[in-house]
Amino acid sequence: MAGFELWPAATVTGQAVFPERSSGSDVTLRLRAAGGRQREGGPEKAEVPCPIVDGHFACNVPAGVWDVAARVRGHVSVFFWDRPLPTGAPADLGTLTFLPGASVIGTVVSSEKEAPKAGECRVTLHPSGETRGARRQAAISPLSAAVNEKGFFSIERVPPGRYQLVASQVGFAPASQEVLVLEGAEASVKRPLELGRPRRVEVYLAPPQDPWGKPWRVALLEKVEGRGIDIRGDSPASLGGVWSFEGASTTGRYQVRVQTSDAHNWYTDDEVFSAKDSPTKRMVTVGMESVRGSLHLGKKPLQGTVVFGKEFGSVSVPLRSDETGSIEGFLPRIGKWNASVSAENPPVKRTLDVEVRRASAAHGVFEIRLPDAALHGEVLLEDGQPATRATVTVRSRSGAESNQQRVDTGAFRFEGLSAGTYTVSAEGAGTYSDEATVTLRDDETGTPEPVRLVLKKKDWLRLRLVGPSGGGVVGFPVWFLPSSDGSTEGYYSKPTDAEGRVTVSVRGGQSQKCVAVFGGGYATKVVALPVGDEQLVQLGSVGGTILAGEGSPPAVLIHGGCRLPVPFLVRNAGSDGRTLSNLEPGPWALCLWGPGDRGGGTSPCRSGQLDPFGTLDLSGFAAKE
Repeated sequence: MAGFELWPAATVTGQAVFPERSSGSDVTLRLRAAGGRQREGGPEKAEVPCPIVDGHFACNVPAGVWDVAARVRGHVSVFFWDRPLPTGAPADLGTLTFLPGASVIGTVVSSEKEAPKAGECRVTLHPSGETRGARRQAAISPLSAAVNEKGFFSIERVPPGRYQLVASQVGFAPASQEVLVLEGAEASVKRPLELGRPRRVEVYLAPPQDPWGKPWRVALLEKVEGRGIDIRGDSPASLGGVWSFEGASTTGRYQVRVQTSDAHNWYTDDEVFSAKDSPTKRMVTVGMESVRGSLHLGKKPLQGTVVFGKEFGSVSVPLRSDETGSIEGFLPRIGKWNASVSAENPPVKRTLDVEVRRASAAHGVFEIRLPDAALHGEVLLEDGQPATRATVTVRSRSGAESNQQRVDTGAFRFEGLSAGTYTVSAEGAGTYSDEATVTLRDDETGTPEPVRLVLKKKDWLRLRLVGPSGGGVVGFPVWFLPSSDGSTEGYYSKPTDAEGRVTVSVRGGQSQKCVAVFGGGYATKVVALPVGDEQLVQLGSVGGTILAGEGSPPAVLIHGGCRLPVPFLVRNAGSDGRTLSNLEPGPWALCLWGPGDRGGGTSPCRSGQLDPFGTLDLSGFAAKE
């Protein structure tokens, strides 16, 4: 026999007003015991729907002292704090004005008594992948709110999209986290934003000075969710090898970067650390090896620069060769390096692996000898005149090597390339060329015929990404899919601006371009858009599921005239590859994808209609022979 627990009841009344032609069928009252003052024997929280009749609502709720959130679906909530709801006479909440739109709510906490302080602590939203347009809008109308006495905040009328939420107060280190806002929904932050007194980070370096006896330069890097790396401090250390920064957060995730006095990256922490203590001390041992080497183009010495490590990577050390090709300097370690070689006369740009061997206890040695073969040609405008502002790109067929050169007189020349097949193309301001294919032999008997590239005007793809009710989706990545014309163009993404807009250039002659949008609570959208005028891309919240099969081979989905490789969808939408969930309704096909199929196999395929909330089984492929 079922039992029921009964509590004293209070009657709540009020008037619901919708000034922007929106409406709701009921007001949901969400109750939480105020300040932990739970009525003896009563619930800690409750949620009660109150029907709206002729603009008024009334319902019974557990009696007590409550923090009350009055919520209408698709609208910004109205809040009351420490509100007594006694038995007896009805408790009138008054006239509640409900504005349509999404909101972000949450709390800011601190172990310090002075924070968060109402009126002084503010929380601000910054679009993730912020663009210039987004920054301009934020400067005019910032999305921010002050916290109340409870540390609670509510930022209202927020466009849907991805944001970085930052809490700040004078005298405290800022706290942040990423938040996803869906259209018309109330986004509650995953965890409270925690303010703490600024923590001091101290770094002790060994050896205390860089290879030239000058102070190391140290930076504190913070890994910020949804935004990458922020630099919190960047300045020279003392000659004694000591560096400090005052202002780290207890919730931050940090790395130490060490540069030489001329700003070359010498060391970066492999793992992140937190600054729970003040001071947080870091002992950094920096490698320093004397090296000697040589750089040659064929049999001739080459005067140029060898960058050990990636040019803008965590370690990046340039060494310069003289007119005899000789190199002397210092590296953080002996061993195998990925390095890039560049020279101006003759023009050379190469990426290759270099082995630095230990010749003695005193130094290491290396030798770089590039092939003496060249790829050359000219870039012309459509009227036959030489292009004065263009960039020529040479890519190896394997994709492992890519070189670029700025062209000011129309002529270009790449030297020191390895044997193999390359594609060559050029781009200018609003222009592009078709790709040319060139094969370099390994016998170094000469150079191929000159390559002629003709610049043509680019077209533009413009779109505005909106949610189900038509509002722009902010800071959301839009993926652009490669065409099936055999070009080496790859997948790339660009975030929407503060109005949900994206503009990208496309190669002339393309009448349309395929785009895809994943995640964020929206159904995966894949659509072919015409080039030219701005196109409206509306996301839906209702999708369905496609069954691709257990252990099925690589496959491609075809929808809306576009081809979407399943591995790419899995990587970006978080699917397991067998069950593809939350895809927009409509006709879909699943085709096997073999090595010779560019963008998707021609057969075999399975297809069907995916209904809203439905499941479409396209599994059952045998392994492709």
